[in-house]
Amino acid sequence: VMEIAVGTSILTKFVRACIAEPTADMAFEIQEAAGAVFMFVSSTNWNVAMQRAKSCLYLVLSRGDDMADLTDIRFLEFASMDINRLAQVIDAFGDVFTRLKPNDQLKLAIVLRRVIWGFITRCGGTFIDMYRNMYRPASNRIEQLAENLRAVIEGYGRTVAHPAFYQLKMMLLLICPDSVVHATEHAIEHGEGREDGCSSHVRFVARVRQMIVSRDVPECALLAAHELHRVAAVLTPLPGNDVSRLAELLENDVNSVVLDASNRLSPFREEPIESKILLVSTMTHQFQTNPEKGLQVFLPYITGTKAEAWFQLAFVHAVGASTNQKYYVKGGIRSFPVFNKMVSKVFLDLLRRN
Repeated sequence: VMEIAVGTSILTKFVRACIAEPTADMAFEIQEAAGAVFMFVSSTNWNVAMQRAKSCLYLVLSRGDDMADLTDIRFLEFASMDINRLAQVIDAFGDVFTRLKPNDQLKLAIVLRRVIWGFITRCGGTFIDMYRNMYRPASNRIEQLAENLRAVIEGYGRTVAHPAFYQLKMMLLLICPDSVVHATEHAIEHGEGREDGCSSHVRFVARVRQMIVSRDVPECALLAAHELHRVAAVLTPLPGNDVSRLAELLENDVNSVVLDASNRLSPFREEPIESKILLVSTMTHQFQTNPEKGLQVFLPYITGTKAEAWFQLAFVHAVGASTNQKYYVKGGIRSFPVFNKMVSKVFLDLLRRN
């Protein structure tokens, strides 16, 4: 009865979390166990979980960031999510976003981005069907929240907004296949998004592209582009989708940033993110979407006498992460014989030299 009511996969995750081997990170272990409990509760009684989240949101609104406890909304990233529940969460967040202080807006942006990724990772088949059948979450708050984020980003003027705002705005675009089609077609045909008739999504994509090709690349633009490439990897079972087409437009510019070891990203705060940190993620996404093309791009930097050890190590980690792809791709990158053959040769060469 429990398996029928809860779902076998959810029950399995809950049991595994309870009997998992201990790790050195106690805080992470506690969070994962509590998240498993919340996932179990939300799957059996979603109305209670959602009501607690709404109460928490209005408590934040009334008390401010000094007094409010954000636990109930933070755990939404672990909730058992589907497209209807995602729409309810977006509605709830959009209802209070503009009335919050900047610090609380940032916290909500981080949480909502994680909720969307929770939906994508737990309901990958549903997400792919959204693009196959061209439908979006039934929420009238998505466009409104996207406009609010645009106002927040532009409100910083010459300075750059927190990367979480850029990441969330990109995710709000990517859960709306119809908006992605419009943004992709406009980017391919016109490149810029300055016309008066352009939508907020089109202008945002154009802004991200312009920031990536600038002299000092803001980390927020590169992280927004990484969200796009991550979603493109999820949608690999759907060839020719518009997310992949849009990701290809940014691919060369992103590569030029992460492949330059001397490139330091323009930080939001005092401490910048080095492009080396993002290199593994970039290679992983490109190996998952187009393994052979990815090899053509990155192999010249790995082979040869002048190849740097840090790049070789990043390549090894990227290949390992790529083989763990879990988004309904039969065989994953292992089904590409050319990729497997070339990677095997590279690994043998690295072992001989090191």
